[in-house]
Amino acid sequence: MGFLAVSTVVPLTGFACEQRTVTAADCLMIGERIERAWTRDAMAAGKLSGLEDGAVAGFIAAEADRLSTRWSKRCQALVGQPITGEELECMRRAETIDDIMACDR
Repeated sequence: MGFLAVSTVVPLTGFACEQRTVTAADCLMIGERIERAWTRDAMAAGKLSGLEDGAVAGFIAAEADRLSTRWSKRCQALVGQPITGEELECMRRAETIDDIMACDR
């Protein structure tokens, strides 16, 4: 079992913590977190590369929506499955894509 974060599977096993089940609300919250993290990181990369915000905004919005939609579909299949509270909290605290990927460790 695992959550799909961006294009990499972030397993939700391995932490010694109490078990709980994945809910639809968890899927929504993490999907929104992934969308915000992608948008933030992509906008920062666009600025570093010297691109105008308007030049990359359409791509960033479309990709954020694609990632969030993809996540939501994969996550819905996990609703009712056990995970640890620590894993979920890691995803809830994530601010960047690197933070999200760190939840895999």
